[in-house]
Amino acid sequence: MTIKKQIILLASLIIAIPLFCSFFIFFHNYASSEQRLLMKSTKEVQKIQTQDITKEEWDELITTIRLLPHHIQTIGIYNNDTIIYSTMPEYEANTKISMDDIWKYTNKTSNEYFYQFTAININEKNVLLISRIDRSKRNFKKIHNIVLNFELFLVVIVFICILVLIFIAKSIFESINFLQEKTEQIANGDLSEQIKKKNQESKNEITSISDNLEKMRVSLLEAENRKNRFIMGISHDLRTPVAVIKGYTEAIADDIIVDKSEIKQSLQLIKTKTTQLEEMIDTLINYTRLNNSDIREKMVKKSITNFFNDYLKEVSVYGELINRKITTENLVSDNIELPFNEQLLHRALENLFSNARRYTKDGDSIQLKLHIEGSNLIFDMKDSGCGIAKEDLKNIFDLFFRGTNSRLEKGMGIGLSVVKNIISTHGWTINVDSEKGIGSTFSIIIPLEQE
Repeated sequence: MTIKKQIILLASLIIAIPLFCSFFIFFHNYASSEQRLLMKSTKEVQKIQTQDITKEEWDELITTIRLLPHHIQTIGIYNNDTIIYSTMPEYEANTKISMDDIWKYTNKTSNEYFYQFTAININEKNVLLISRIDRSKRNFKKIHNIVLNFELFLVVIVFICILVLIFIAKSIFESINFLQEKTEQIANGDLSEQIKKKNQESKNEITSISDNLEKMRVSLLEAENRKNRFIMGISHDLRTPVAVIKGYTEAIADDIIVDKSEIKQSLQLIKTKTTQLEEMIDTLINYTRLNNSDIREKMVKKSITNFFNDYLKEVSVYGELINRKITTENLVSDNIELPFNEQLLHRALENLFSNARRYTKDGDSIQLKLHIEGSNLIFDMKDSGCGIAKEDLKNIFDLFFRGTNSRLEKGMGIGLSVVKNIISTHGWTINVDSEKGIGSTFSIIIPLEQE
């Protein structure tokens, strides 16, 4: 159940419980009232008020009195001394009676009967209607049992509402405490413990937030790992030329190298390593400048098929220069226009082609193909080189990662990370399929229907 629904239910129960209790009190008072049992049909009697009573009107009065339910016993006393109607066995009609006797008798039998007294005015003289019902009658017991059962039902409903109220409040507070604990854990830099609620059978806002927190924790952990790899990569790749420069500089300064030709060679080596160091620094600076927002701002909608066609023509002339068998194939005849950054896409393709050339030997083949599959435009770059080890495939796009085949090669492990960044920022996908000793295929998948 969502938090919104829980809060609505919580508010409803807070309102409903007092209403249930109020209704319980009202119903209990009404069910216990003697008036409830005796008021039925007496309204018909009260309507009869006249100044000049006739025989017909008296007959109507008697008829009205007889409208009372059969289980209610009644006597009508005219002028406070004459019984004009009676269904009570203790009293007979058309007999005289004193009001004192009536009061004494009703008080004496009040434990056995419920009594009701109603005064009716006829021709400016009173008719006192006394009604009663036997407390031990079966129908009253039945009503009383129904009342008790209903009261019990109300008590159970109120009790259930209170339990649900406690459960919802406990659930909300536990969820809030869970979020507070986990956000504090992340704020303190502890990314080792997985963020997952114990009971996630039912999806709500809290489980959604905890899932997002877990994704954020994983992203932060990956960023931390990338930062560590970045530092290790920088320290490893920059240390070598710095060590060479430092070593030869100290050797010259300490007169270890004194021969002019050796000094000249040492200075040339220092210059070479300085240039290498400068190139590494420039590469790092360019990578940090490769900002996703900058790429999106420079995207222009133009013919992407023309772009790939020009690139295929461009690389097809490289074969003789690099001693590779280069074949190109364009199976797309339609002109397709999409928003993209031409300069950066060309850079990504050049990085892929440079890798294909680096990890193939003289006489190996490099195949480039543009085609459509379903709703995607696909550009494949396939080579017959050394391939990529299976255990390296999942990490080849990571910054500073250098696979088994590339550790002896010149480079910093940034190229494929740049390619991945450019392709992903365009909203496209890049996949790699490779087998050791057979070759690799890099595929750029471009959706034709882009958001």
